[in-house]
Amino acid sequence: MGFRGYYRRFEDIEENELNRERRARRAEERRSVLERLPDLDLSGMEWPELPHSEIVNAAIARARALVNRCGATLAQALRRQDVIVAPGGPLGADDHVRATVLDERATDRLLRAYELAVG
Repeated sequence: MGFRGYYRRFEDIEENELNRERRARRAEERRSVLERLPDLDLSGMEWPELPHSEIVNAAIARARALVNRCGATLAQALRRQDVIVAPGGPLGADDHVRATVLDERATDRLLRAYELAVG
């Protein structure tokens, strides 16, 4: 069977029928996975055990990086996303940036760039 012959056998299969079969198979997989998962009790605020130390260290390092970031560094990261802002240092606020937003689209663009810069 050649290359074209291999794919000719799929010409008779109806796409909707194939999609229905895939959806049914995926629903069955999802149902079987959910049966095996234990119930999660969210009634209390306590965790059953302490988080792994590596996770705690990573969270602390990430928080410190965001807290200690100066406005000039954030302005540079935003400029790399093609968003022009001014560092707040010359205005007396080293940990701020200054941005002028013209409309809702520009606001969305600034927020996306900020998430990429600090995320």
